[in-house]
Amino acid sequence: MKGTLLSILFAGTLVAAPKVSLVNLPMHGKQPQVVTDAKGVAHIVFLSGKERATDVYYVTRSSGKFSKPMKVNQIAGSAVAGGTDDSETHAFLVRRFQFASLTTEIAEKTITLRRRHRKLRLPDAIIWATTMAHDCVLVTRNTRDFSAKEKSVRVPYKI
Repeated sequence: MKGTLLSILFAGTLVAAPKVSLVNLPMHGKQPQVVTDAKGVAHIVFLSGKERATDVYYVTRSSGKFSKPMKVNQIAGSAVAGGTDDSETHAFLVRRFQFASLTTEIAEKTITLRRRHRKLRLPDAIIWATTMAHDCVLVTRNTRDFSAKEKSVRVPYKI
């Protein structure tokens, strides 16, 4: 048994280590997630833009060249870097919250809200429109952007 283990360990040292290279992403990309397929093509998703208002892009890299970056998120500047991957926190959130996609209904309600409330910023309008589309009440302490006078908004310390 010892002879077999030693030969496996010795044989393992003869295998060439995979080549690792550091490259700069297009558009000053940050926080890349990379997967390489069977053909050796790297598929890369990364963030690019300002720190608090960034976009998600997808590129491939083959034979040392990047493809043209393709924007993934629907609303410009709507992505935010969330830090490192924390599977436990992610699992907790998935178990306790319902995730909603940006639908045409939500987009239309967002437009209506922004027309009615001229100072309402786009992210806040999307949040409010999402709660309306799902027949929920928006509970917030953000009284600068949301009025407690609105019947679909509740401000906890004003109840």
